[in-house]
Amino acid sequence: MGLPIFGRNKSQPAQAQDQRELYNAYFPRLFAFVHSCVREADRATQIIVDSFFDAFASAPPDEDSFRLMLFRAARGRCWPSLRRAKARDTLTAREREVVALTFDARLSRAEIGALCRIRDSAVANHLMKGLSKLRDQTPASLVAAPLNG
Repeated sequence: MGLPIFGRNKSQPAQAQDQRELYNAYFPRLFAFVHSCVREADRATQIIVDSFFDAFASAPPDEDSFRLMLFRAARGRCWPSLRRAKARDTLTAREREVVALTFDARLSRAEIGALCRIRDSAVANHLMKGLSKLRDQTPASLVAAPLNG
């Protein structure tokens, strides 16, 4: 008898299939988020493997809980890199994290709020400040280049 996945008892082959499906579904989003934080593919891959291991080991009761557990595990491993990025970045660590979770991981404000344990309004505030800073530091010629085609 295998571990329960999302409240169901599964045989080992079915459990492995469920895990493969979850891995395939969340790997691209998780990789985009982690890589934007650590900026090294090998390190990002190791963080992702460790994060999936933690999420699968915890056997959350549903997919929403699994997703939260997965991104929380990755976020904890990325946080030191986000804090060190301040030396080369105008964004705060929280702004960079919220921007990455929004655009790379494609999480909703509510999901980001639950993950970071902050209110949705704070998520929106960090996102808008981060995007404003990115806009201000992006040269106008770079923005206009696609328009000049």
